[in-house]
Amino acid sequence: TDNKLIDAKELVRRHPALGARPHRLQWLIRTRQIPFVRVGRRVYFDETKISAWIESKGRSPEISA
Repeated sequence: TDNKLIDAKELVRRHPALGARPHRLQWLIRTRQIPFVRVGRRVYFDETKISAWIESKGRSPEISA
């Protein structure tokens, strides 16, 4: 299947809990706790992998530091 890649802005729009705290998404990327794809210097997210990741975390994708 051809999975669609979305950027960070779209990811936070679809899953607001990921942007609830300042720098939460950047921390998840830096610590490699969220699945992402790097294209050059840009970071994208595979919708299918993000959905599976959120499901594995339970109700809220925001995880404690």
